[in-house]
Amino acid sequence: MKHAFCIMAHGDYTVLYELLQVIDHEKCDIFLHICNNSQLPDLTYINHILQHSKLYLVERQNVTWGGVGTLWAQLQVLIEAQQKGNYDYYHIISGQDFLLKDIDSFDQFLEQNKFNNGSNHSSYTNYIQANRLEENSPYSSRFSYYTLFIPYIRSKHKIIQRSIHIINRISYRIQSLLHIHACPYKGPFYFGSSWYSLEHKFVSYLVENVEWFHQNFHKYHLAIDEIAINTFFMNSPFCDSIYQKDDISLNLRWIDFTRSDGYSPYTFQEKDYNDLLQSPNFIARKFSKDHIEVVKKLKQHLQRNIKNESESV
Repeated sequence: MKHAFCIMAHGDYTVLYELLQVIDHEKCDIFLHICNNSQLPDLTYINHILQHSKLYLVERQNVTWGGVGTLWAQLQVLIEAQQKGNYDYYHIISGQDFLLKDIDSFDQFLEQNKFNNGSNHSSYTNYIQANRLEENSPYSSRFSYYTLFIPYIRSKHKIIQRSIHIINRISYRIQSLLHIHACPYKGPFYFGSSWYSLEHKFVSYLVENVEWFHQNFHKYHLAIDEIAINTFFMNSPFCDSIYQKDDISLNLRWIDFTRSDGYSPYTFQEKDYNDLLQSPNFIARKFSKDHIEVVKKLKQHLQRNIKNESESV
């Protein structure tokens, strides 16, 4: 199989440099998006790292937490990857993710599970989370109402955070009383992780219909990247092609919110190394330069496995 790793990165690139070393493979190309308000990574060093994969820099978008720019960046990277080559799978990951299995193992798994879905062999398997949202869901405000001051919702100043929270609660109530709906599309809506592995035919279908996203979502939608593509997928002809198995996350990723602050996932540390190795998932999020040792240990483990496999052939 041929893979497009679509990486969304910003800020510190310590983890990214390690990630690229384990992705570098003749089966993989890399499409790198760096948000517009971040400095570019060391491209000379990246080109030195990559011996097998082609690197493509994607047109940059403005990305802030909770802003619609995250969705535009994801769409842009999928568009450019789909136009560059006929990849079997497109993996949306962040620059703070890391592989838990080597590329050959990942590729073999995807090959073996091409039709492990409910489509009766009409579609390749897609790895995406999509849970239907009811009208009273706490997530429904993201698409139902206009959210104000999104760039400041996670302000470091608690007074600003609380003030914006109160303003938006009042605003939502007024919009509800006036029957204002911020999205032209009326549903059903679906929610899930904004990190997916998608097969070529669905990505081509998405690219053909990308205007749907621009017609329905805008800068006043909060964290809509966890809803938009998931909703589009479940209302597409590919809705029955989701991976069918219970022992691995539907999107093949371990993202731990049980030990987090509620906004961002838990950052894995060296003490989690054995748990990461034992995870049945293929990608984990998230890692940081402050705990780079666990990343280095994972990289060494993957490289050692690759060497052992090559020597046994």
